[in-house]
Amino acid sequence: MIRTIVITTLLAAAGAAHAESIKVSLAGKTEAGVKVEVAKASTLVCRDVAATEYAACVRETYQDAMAKVARLKAMRTASLTF
Repeated sequence: MIRTIVITTLLAAAGAAHAESIKVSLAGKTEAGVKVEVAKASTLVCRDVAATEYAACVRETYQDAMAKVARLKAMRTASLTF
């Protein structure tokens, strides 16, 4: 079972790039619950982004995280097949 993922985004602050990340627990959550948690985490990791880039940061971070969830889910399913 997939229990956690780490949501990461690359932020550009004052010309220097640094990564911001948050661990999200997926244990016991429905698919809708996972989407809500990922959306919340996406807003948090983008909190230091300039206002003009905030919406794009949240959108891209959410999409990347959900793609990560899908890959993990697919790997888990593939490992269960014989």
